[in-house]
Amino acid sequence: RVVLAGDSAHTTHFGIGSGTVLAVQDAIALADAVHAPGATLADALDAYDRRRRAVMGPIQDMAMRSMSWFEDVDGRMDGDPVRVAYSLFDRRGDQAPWRY
Repeated sequence: RVVLAGDSAHTTHFGIGSGTVLAVQDAIALADAVHAPGATLADALDAYDRRRRAVMGPIQDMAMRSMSWFEDVDGRMDGDPVRVAYSLFDRRGDQAPWRY
């Protein structure tokens, strides 16, 4: 039997810096599922997959936004340095609104 975890299961863009954290969270979720009382291995693997897919959706959305930011970095560098810095800080789209 094979279980995919970390980047082999769900890659994200390097710009969000979460690869190792996600792999450890996958391992914890897998251990929880396998050791759930009364769970068969098939049930545990299914539960692990459902749990991690639900968590990964928003993270992969942030990774796509980050990747898009870096792909268009040249077009972003021609502005006010404070706006450029905030744009970099908010490239994942997870920061509170900011007014300059």
